[in-house]
Amino acid sequence: MWKWTHSSGFCNIPVPIGLSKNLRASWNTSVNQPIGYFSSHGFDEITKELERKNNDCKNDVKIGEPGQFNWILILSVQGSGNTWTRQLFQSLTGYYAGGVYHEIQDELDNDDLYEQSPFPGEHFSPESGRVLGIKSHARGHIRKAHAVVLVIRNPYDTIKANFNRIMAEKETGDGQGAHTGTIDPALFKSLKWRRYIQNTAEMWRQYYKDAVHLAVNSKKNFHFLWYDLLKTEKEAQMREVYSFLENEAAPHGKFEVEDIDQRLNCIKNDNLDKFKRKKLNSTLKSTNQTKSR
Repeated sequence: MWKWTHSSGFCNIPVPIGLSKNLRASWNTSVNQPIGYFSSHGFDEITKELERKNNDCKNDVKIGEPGQFNWILILSVQGSGNTWTRQLFQSLTGYYAGGVYHEIQDELDNDDLYEQSPFPGEHFSPESGRVLGIKSHARGHIRKAHAVVLVIRNPYDTIKANFNRIMAEKETGDGQGAHTGTIDPALFKSLKWRRYIQNTAEMWRQYYKDAVHLAVNSKKNFHFLWYDLLKTEKEAQMREVYSFLENEAAPHGKFEVEDIDQRLNCIKNDNLDKFKRKKLNSTLKSTNQTKSR
């Protein structure tokens, strides 16, 4: 994926996005130096990292040019795995995904942005066209989007995950960390949990019914992405997403990823669980289902 160029015996190599801070510094001091300079100033180290990234699709990601992409909405009920889905989008396309919430509020310089933020695309406006895949839970954004990917998860697991997120955020005050945090399983035996499930079960059904109606009425193409199938058929599900993006992501012409087969193989073989919440006690589900009868 990475290409090296030189002319007249001197290197002319842009700094690739994604290098570690130390290696970016090493790279910057090496630009426009004679080619032989690299043999003793970190060339081997930089090359090894780039080769590693060639086989690591979740790190070989960049920001697009202004206006490069249509607004592709990644829409779901909270707790449906939208965060993990965005990581898969990035691994698939090679471009950062964004969101409407700008959850990373700190002002970061370029190095810190790419090292500390899993979704640097959140710093860019959805209208910028520089990110591919915009996270939202608000159905109204369908009207603004060019096309929609609807992420659907088993409703019980969705409601459980969102309750976990809400309680974790209340306990820690960390909105971003709550996406992958866990809480005391005893909370799922509480009155809060039973009331929450009663209030949100019907909401889940109505949410997707309204989303489909709005997309149809707005004449927006949409694709269903089944979260539960993603857990067992990542490659097949993401190949379907790519087929959808081919016709929807680019403002002009067809969207193409040059190394798509390599990226799909990486998705298939890599453990992309960083943005998935750890499983709770396996007895939790049966205990609560018994109480609900």
